[in-house]
Amino acid sequence: MVRPTAPPLWLGVLVVSAGWGFGLAVAELARGLGVEHVTLVGYEEDGVGIVLATRDSPDRAAMTVGERFPLDGHSLSAQIVDTGAAARIDDYSTAEGPIADRMRGLNVCSGVGAPVLVDGEVRAALMVGSIVAQSLPTGTEDQVSDFADLIATAIYNAENTHRQTMSSFG
Repeated sequence: MVRPTAPPLWLGVLVVSAGWGFGLAVAELARGLGVEHVTLVGYEEDGVGIVLATRDSPDRAAMTVGERFPLDGHSLSAQIVDTGAAARIDDYSTAEGPIADRMRGLNVCSGVGAPVLVDGEVRAALMVGSIVAQSLPTGTEDQVSDFADLIATAIYNAENTHRQTMSSFG
């Protein structure tokens, strides 16, 4: 099982230094893939996922930045943190747990996600969902993984900038 490990300040560094761009990234991924739902979830050491950025189609129920979910049950978030690899759920109607319940509440039928890996550690996951009652196309994992790699680069750069700034003070 891959467990997230991170410096205690990584989430704050991410939000302050790079977080502004993640809203744009999830919106662009939604547009590019033609999906109704995209979420970037950060992993905390206590086994909780926190929504860092989200995009849902207009006039639909939406997730909220800052929402927290336990990584219990059958969810993309739990699969990704456990394996460190891309994952898919082709039918949320059969999935169990609080995240699956939340996805059904948003009318998400299927989803694909990929890990955001920084220095080999799962720091977050980028996930897309469709309200169409069919699986997302083959290859969606690769497209989401490419975006997740861009986000990982932004986190890495933000952390390095933070480290350099802090080292100049002391």
